[in-house]
Amino acid sequence: MSLAHRAQPARVAAVLALALALDGVAAAQQGSITVLNRERKPAPQSGTVISETLATVKLQRGESERSYDTKDVSAISYGPGSAAYESGLKALATNDLANAESLFAQAAGDSQPGWVAAHALLRQAEVAARRGPTRLAQAREAIEQFLKRFPEHRLLPQALLDKARYAFLAGDAATSNAAVSQAQQLAKDGKVTPDWSVRAHLVLADLHLDAGDAKAASTAYAAAEQAAQAAQPGLADRPDLVPAVADLSLSARVGTASCMLAGGDLAGARAYYSKLAGDGKDRADVQAAAANGLAECDFRDKGRLKEAQLGFARTAVTAFSVPSERARALYFLGRCAEELGKQNAEPDGRQKAAAYFKEVADRYPSTRWARLAQQTKP
Repeated sequence: MSLAHRAQPARVAAVLALALALDGVAAAQQGSITVLNRERKPAPQSGTVISETLATVKLQRGESERSYDTKDVSAISYGPGSAAYESGLKALATNDLANAESLFAQAAGDSQPGWVAAHALLRQAEVAARRGPTRLAQAREAIEQFLKRFPEHRLLPQALLDKARYAFLAGDAATSNAAVSQAQQLAKDGKVTPDWSVRAHLVLADLHLDAGDAKAASTAYAAAEQAAQAAQPGLADRPDLVPAVADLSLSARVGTASCMLAGGDLAGARAYYSKLAGDGKDRADVQAAAANGLAECDFRDKGRLKEAQLGFARTAVTAFSVPSERARALYFLGRCAEELGKQNAEPDGRQKAAAYFKEVADRYPSTRWARLAQQTKP
């Protein structure tokens, strides 16, 4: 066999490898969705999302289009957005909130790719709210624009819960409650997955707790736990949501204990968190939540700030896989530094506190702890 003939298979293999690599790059540029097949196993589908509704997600690949039932879509990787949207993400990553808000507002007028305008409005509202009370009106307006332009969007329940949050922060409890009820009704009617009912109760509970109404918060957290239990039968068709609902249920239990702490029941909270740790010996998230809870008991127990600081520090180091609990630990490390600084027991306490609060806001902006950190900044 000649040298040229022996080289032929190698050239063919190289061409095929290049084609596969280029196809992978193209898919990454387009994005993809993950659909649950008949066996309820994840099946990735590459393409560009051109529309999303409560009923269908439409995907384009090349010249062809295909629609998938939204109830079967477990995840979406959108790929690059418009130039303004991508610039907005970069500004947000550097905490340039004013520029990010302006860029997302611009992206809300873009038509390509088809998914970008709706997501830009949600981002615009999120960034406006992060800028503080003076931009709440703009956050609420962006949400109203979303609801007007995309009333059947797949992310409608998220938009309603965002509306509830921003309305509550603006002192509009009636609008907040109505938006939460709308999100719950969507889940009740089977238009969205059952986890949204749990999320709705949790949003309301967190808002009440942040506002100092531990009684109303406790009721809402209990409702969230009940909703998580009620969601179990509906998860048979969505096994991918089982871990998410477990996390939401854990958040409800943590919230219940936080209500005890807010009411000054340290003994009850300690017992609750100790039981939580025992119930979830094999779960890192449960252990992180329990450790944070016991540290928070120390934080609220006079004379135990150093013990609390040590407990939160351990969780901050060990709970990278549990973002919500790491955010909580960092937030309370800031509170500890602040309090110890006031007692002249922590050098540069205020500066350390500010650094912790900034890290929470930058790394975990969607958490309750980020919102509290922004309100607590020295």
